[in-house]
Amino acid sequence: MSTYIMELEGVLLPSICQQIINKFEQDRNTYIGETGQGVKSDRKSSVDLDLKDDQGWKEINQILQDSLKKGIKQYIQVNRSFSALKKIRSEGFKIHKYPRNEGFFEWHVDNYNLSVSARVLSCVWYLNSLSEGGETEFMYQKRAVKPEEGKLLLFPPGFEYVHRGMPSNEKDKYIVVTFVEHAPV
Repeated sequence: MSTYIMELEGVLLPSICQQIINKFEQDRNTYIGETGQGVKSDRKSSVDLDLKDDQGWKEINQILQDSLKKGIKQYIQVNRSFSALKKIRSEGFKIHKYPRNEGFFEWHVDNYNLSVSARVLSCVWYLNSLSEGGETEFMYQKRAVKPEEGKLLLFPPGFEYVHRGMPSNEKDKYIVVTFVEHAPV
């Protein structure tokens, strides 16, 4: 089992996860989910939202940023090579809602071209638990991560970590995503 794929349980409280879901469902700034090549309904089916401070997400962004800092500390304790990065930042947070029976994201990597080549870590918070489906599957590691409310998943964004988001027949799946990247020194 790769130590570069790390699951941290209980990073977000259930009440915070529910607050984010409720706020997302009321936000009018959602849009059809995109891949790195734009809207590709044969590759990804989701409803997305960028969490912007000026649109009422400042408190949630701070909670996510604080939990990310704690997660990165734990990641570095296990993966010492990551500590060689002197200055990093997150790209900003985005919610993805994968609707029941239709939401998915086909096999992909998160560091797929020059415009996102500064990414060094992919970060996924699961906002709700699913007992059937909705896993994040890793192709080469033969590993599936089960969505559990409050869990943070951290992994490298490169070609060695091809992954996909599986559909759920049970209920909608909600996640928050960001990427940690090199920051200019």
